[in-house]
Amino acid sequence: PFDQRHDFRRRVQAIEVKTSSRADATSVVISSIEQLTEPANGVLTLAHVRMERAMGGSLTVAKLVQKIVSLGVGREEIQRRLSSISCDSPDSDAWNNVEFSLEGISAYRVREGFPRINSSAFEGGKLPAGITAISYTVDLSAAKEFLLDEYGLNAAMQGIAL
Repeated sequence: PFDQRHDFRRRVQAIEVKTSSRADATSVVISSIEQLTEPANGVLTLAHVRMERAMGGSLTVAKLVQKIVSLGVGREEIQRRLSSISCDSPDSDAWNNVEFSLEGISAYRVREGFPRINSSAFEGGKLPAGITAISYTVDLSAAKEFLLDEYGLNAAMQGIAL
């Protein structure tokens, strides 16, 4: 939300999060031409979260809010961000009638050679005349050499932690 290029950013560290509703998903949709461009002099991590709908699953909006608050993030900040997607009551049944189970998280270091499209692919760094936006799909099976281990994912998370 908030019209930012990346989902999370602190100084020169950025994380873009993509979520799939199947455990075996290997592709993600990129919604803008600069979404996979690193911050100036910085580092970008792409996190791919895979989850599946499951009765009794451990992931609901209310449970996630509770967990984030327990990690030290202020409830007011969470509420502000949720309100931006019209979630004014994260504890309501309307936002918690579906439960999910986390199937896995993969993280990739986005850098030169990662499969992506950005403005540098176009003459003068600008989209061709008449084209105002681009979205595309990345097959992450073509990005195995950029896959981070658990230590790399944790380091990226710590880089944006408050």
